[in-house]
Amino acid sequence: MELIRPIFQYNSYQERYNGINLPDELWSYTLEKYLWEILEVPPIAFRDLEFKKIPKIMGVYLITDHRSPGMESVIYVGKSKNIRKRIYSHIMGNQKNSPMLQYIISDHIEEDVIDRESAIDFILNHLRVRWLECHEDWDDPIKLTGYVEAYLTAKLKPLYGINLEK
Repeated sequence: MELIRPIFQYNSYQERYNGINLPDELWSYTLEKYLWEILEVPPIAFRDLEFKKIPKIMGVYLITDHRSPGMESVIYVGKSKNIRKRIYSHIMGNQKNSPMLQYIISDHIEEDVIDRESAIDFILNHLRVRWLECHEDWDDPIKLTGYVEAYLTAKLKPLYGINLEK
């Protein structure tokens, strides 16, 4: 499989990762490994989530839409220092601190999604989430999490999320 690199990438992975001397193939392998690991995690419907059981870990998460039987489309890719707090904010947050709520409401993802309450109802009934801890032995795990999020975004092309054109 040919690996694609995010549009905003530097000339090589070594430049991108602050001069840590590792070959490009190792970075490709590491990022691709995270892609396959998160896709193997079974998604959990928002309505079935028990927030106290979500770990307080640093990592990446995917929010997917399961409206079409047998189909799963990626709605959002995100990262967080605290996965539990961030996933919770997607439902209970206000529109200012939940970009996903903003996207769902402003795009009228369905005709009857017009405000915060209808967006929350849509999330609970149609969306699922999965997460993965970024656990590599890394000097700066925050940067690693950001790189994994960017790679997942480039590969999975979510409906909403970070803009790779910047």
